[in-house]
Amino acid sequence: MRKILLFSFVIILSLNTLSAQFSYESASTVGYGNSASAVPGFWSGMMNPAALGWLNDHQLGINYYNKYILKELGYRDIAYAHVLNGESGTVSAHISQFGASSLLYNTFSVGYSRVFADRVAAGLTIKYFLLTSDQPEYSGIGTIGFDAGLQVKIIDNLYFGTVVSNLNHSKLGTYGYDRLPIVGSLGFMYQIAKQSSLMVDIVKESDKKASVRFGTNFSFNDKLYVRGGFQTTPSRVSFGVGYRIKNFIIDVSSSWHQTLGFSPAISMSYSFKKERQQPNIIY
Repeated sequence: MRKILLFSFVIILSLNTLSAQFSYESASTVGYGNSASAVPGFWSGMMNPAALGWLNDHQLGINYYNKYILKELGYRDIAYAHVLNGESGTVSAHISQFGASSLLYNTFSVGYSRVFADRVAAGLTIKYFLLTSDQPEYSGIGTIGFDAGLQVKIIDNLYFGTVVSNLNHSKLGTYGYDRLPIVGSLGFMYQIAKQSSLMVDIVKESDKKASVRFGTNFSFNDKLYVRGGFQTTPSRVSFGVGYRIKNFIIDVSSSWHQTLGFSPAISMSYSFKKERQQPNIIY
């Protein structure tokens, strides 16, 4: 009964705000509190498209994130990033799905990212959102959204990043308040040493209070990664580990809410290159 009531509450809340189901969280980013605005790399690139511009190799990944250990609140996605020849940038594709058969939020994304002057990366993602449900009034509703991001390597070990998601505030539904929230964030990542970093983000969603996020990522022998994080609004702590076997990477993590409990996540990704030139971008 508790799970049924909780699920009903979350669904009602999501229909009113159209926000939680469109936020992105992978096992990698959950581990460091989703403070990913300034973090270069594959999974962080699903949050800030500019992050994919730093990649040197193609990557394919799958991810599953389960909010509060409720099967109705499962988040599934698959993503691919393809690095073009001649430093021409990176193109990406991403398909995600949130919810259960009674209410599914589907997102289909394509993007392009590129580094300019070795210091600045910019990216743009176009998304198509599709809502399907066994309730006719909510089924088959779709709209287009845009994300734009920027990352700057201020010095060799300090990055700045910013991203605006759903910047067109598109409408999803028949009522004026059924709009995708505009989400803006900015943050910094400081590399203490090779593969060891500190991150901080400020995230503001339209009509909501700002969230402050902190994260850490520490590496052992460029194979084992240990992560931790904290974020406000809502207050959650997080932790996770990642392990790389040659070109294959697996991440396991979870966040914890003091009232709703744990939200575990797992992801796997594969890099299509024999030797990784920049191992600091696997976050």
